Amino acid sequence: MADKKTIEVKVRMININHGHNREMLSKCRPLGEYAWFVAQVRNNQANGSTDENDTQAEIGSAIDRAIDEMPEDFEIKKFITANRAEVKDMCLTEYNEAEAMEMLKEEGRQEGLQETMILNIHNLMDSMGCTAEKAMDLLKIPQAQRIALYLNLSKK
Repeated sequence: MADKKTIEVKVRMININHGHNREMLSKCRPLGEYAWFVAQVRNNQANGSTDENDTQAEIGSAIDRAIDEMPEDFEIKKFITANRAEVKDMCLTEYNEAEAMEMLKEEGRQEGLQETMILNIHNLMDSMGCTAEKAMDLLKIPQAQRIALYLNLSKK
């Protein structure tokens, strides 16, 4: 097995939402215009119809309205209107990505819980000299969860 290397990364997040970091957004006009566009999409979505059965259509409509409402003097308007379908697709993808990130966070929490259970099982087996089955009994782990735990125990 290769040596594990550690890397430390420092990240500075900058809020480029409309109304924040005005100095930066004024120095980069297209970025400021894009921040306005995103804020307008959010506003349109919040003020639009709330048909929970068709969120994609609702967001698509909010995007179309934001494009149509974009001031004529915006540098990005020509590009966005010429590439309307791609812009809508990108916005919808980012919206779906936010939902996917929430699912990934939940999966991560579940994996963390499983790792903790495996560690507890190992600790009981080592300290009490009991079997995995007995350790799971002591931890009151439901039968439905045990197969996955057995599989992970055998990997370690």
